[in-house]
Amino acid sequence: MKYQVKQGDHRYSIDIDGKYDYSHASPVLVDKKAYEVLIDETDANGDMRTVMINRKVYRVSITRGVEGFPEEVVLKGVPYRVEIDKIESTRYRPDASKKEIPGKVEAAMPGQIVHLLIQEGQAVEKGQVVLIQEAMKMENEILAPKSGKLRTIHVKPKDLVMKGDLLFEVE
Repeated sequence: MKYQVKQGDHRYSIDIDGKYDYSHASPVLVDKKAYEVLIDETDANGDMRTVMINRKVYRVSITRGVEGFPEEVVLKGVPYRVEIDKIESTRYRPDASKKEIPGKVEAAMPGQIVHLLIQEGQAVEKGQVVLIQEAMKMENEILAPKSGKLRTIHVKPKDLVMKGDLLFEVE
């Protein structure tokens, strides 16, 4: 995933490998500079508590906003206000066939809703990320199955869902 993060007057480009693995350090690019990052511990909200960056351990806490995105990050006791301006998926999306695609999207596995990226009534493009679901300690992009209008969202951040639960509908 690619993020554009604003902290104060500075903007940072952050690129996190879509295959982030919590069992070992993974590369994260910040303005094209590489860091090895391991998230050691998270609490029930998904707010990080311990993170290792280039083999140094830091205590981190995150305050999330209404949509689930971080608004404040406290690193080494210093609070930083942050805004996420843009999220771009780096995931490969193959072309689908021309058959009629249903607009109802159900959870493929149990997990927790982390972020809603689109609001009800907004237009979506086929393959656009609508929400992020955490399942088995991995953040999964849930995509719009077709272009249209996001008619109904049946979940909100922090909701727990089971396999088969209806997440959203595109008309």
